[in-house]
Amino acid sequence: MPRSLALLLLLLLGGCLSTHPKASDDLASVVVEDGINQHEAGILAKRYFARFISGCGVVGDPIDHGDYFDCPTYIGVASVPGKPIRVDKTTVHISWPGGPDIYDLKDLRRPPNLPAN
Repeated sequence: MPRSLALLLLLLLGGCLSTHPKASDDLASVVVEDGINQHEAGILAKRYFARFISGCGVVGDPIDHGDYFDCPTYIGVASVPGKPIRVDKTTVHISWPGGPDIYDLKDLRRPPNLPAN
């Protein structure tokens, strides 16, 4: 029984690590100059999540709040609700409580969890 439980956990954790986008996926489709739309906010929030928050979990659909989008986060294998990632529509400022403030998309292009140069 313990062996099958360990195998199940390994499969679940391995699946989490492989579900996040690569640095180049979809970021090229984000056009900052015309403002950030809901689809683009989702792309940015998912990349921010993978880079700065967790290797496991998901980002929900962006919620429009006028000048910005809030993107719900669900962290870990159990998808525990976390604080939302905020994406400003005009400045592209991306933030999350406890995480870095991002103002430039190049900071999202590096692979997850690598230090800035």
